[in-house]
Amino acid sequence: MGPVYHTTQQLLTLIAGLGSNCSAPYFTETRNETVDGLKIMSVVVGAEHANKAAAPEKLRVMLTFGAHGREYFASEVAYKFLSTLCDGSDRSTNILNDVAFAIIPVFNPSGRTRTDSADAKGVRTTFLSEQQCTDRRKNGNLVDINRNFDVSWSMSDGSSGYEGDDDYRGPSAMSEVEPNTANKLRADWQPDMYMDLHTGTVAMYMPWNYKDESVADEQASKDMNTLLESVVSAKYESGKSIWDGSAAGVPSREPDVGIGSEVSYLASGTASDFMQSKGVKYNFIWEMYEASELAARRSGARMVGESSMRRNGKRKLPRGGGESLPYARPTDIAARRRVSSEPANALLPAGDSTRTSSTPDEWRNDECFKYFNPTTDAGLTFWLTTWNEALLRLNEKLIAVERSP
Repeated sequence: MGPVYHTTQQLLTLIAGLGSNCSAPYFTETRNETVDGLKIMSVVVGAEHANKAAAPEKLRVMLTFGAHGREYFASEVAYKFLSTLCDGSDRSTNILNDVAFAIIPVFNPSGRTRTDSADAKGVRTTFLSEQQCTDRRKNGNLVDINRNFDVSWSMSDGSSGYEGDDDYRGPSAMSEVEPNTANKLRADWQPDMYMDLHTGTVAMYMPWNYKDESVADEQASKDMNTLLESVVSAKYESGKSIWDGSAAGVPSREPDVGIGSEVSYLASGTASDFMQSKGVKYNFIWEMYEASELAARRSGARMVGESSMRRNGKRKLPRGGGESLPYARPTDIAARRRVSSEPANALLPAGDSTRTSSTPDEWRNDECFKYFNPTTDAGLTFWLTTWNEALLRLNEKLIAVERSP
């Protein structure tokens, strides 16, 4: 049986359970709670606690998955990666000898829970067909938490002050619990590298995202590019690119790489830029999936004029926004705020061996879900395997760069 999607509650339960058989130190805790009462969990692998003192000699990496709830697949990658780190293989052991990880596997449980399948008791109040796609991006206050960080927060070209927009930045910088939770973990962990993992296109961004500049530290900028290029060019022992999905019949391509504001649109108040501003050495946004057949039908992130839409004569990539997908009506906002399902149980009955798809029909027929997430068994298997491999390769290269004489 291949991989399946998990509801938010099921996923967090599985992730917490990895610790019982993990070959490395494994520590989970509830870091905070959302405005609608959902827990924000963190996981540390390779150290006993989520603070620098627990791994002073190691490289420390921090990752957040699923800042936008409708990007459901991102948190499945977190589970896959954590499972691999715990598997006791020589490869995982070698990485964990030099690197410790602090991970928030479901950064926006409010948004992700809105996408969960109906639970067995039937108490869910809002189904996919009744939801705005925009709402599934946002948190319990219908704020885009990846525009709420305190770095050029109010810049109109990089986010919106209008509550109905995909990239609504909130009433003030750091007004939301999720960015504050990430900032506290950063302060405790003091990472050498931070990664924020999304879906919405296939790309890897370096700072800055809010302005057309690279970071001031030229060596750090060069090293970030080296790290990403090593992943994009990665091949298996057979010589086949890790991005080649042809054998599985999966449309695939190598990620675009570059400064976020140049490869894609301007985005202010992002977690990656915030971490850069706080002194984290290496910072990345990874966008891990788009449905190629739907991509041409949507405009992506905010457009701020024709000059910002092209780079070297090429149209810029979308971010995780979806302006051509179902639109949030301003009159509905107050009623929709903090509306999410009850924590759902497993998407599939326990022990089910008769399924024909990893994805419930409700999702496969939903355009919003289909754009941001693989909806075939082959696609889910390929992209989980590929992005897990990419994360392993990146951290192996990080060790090589940082530990070189």
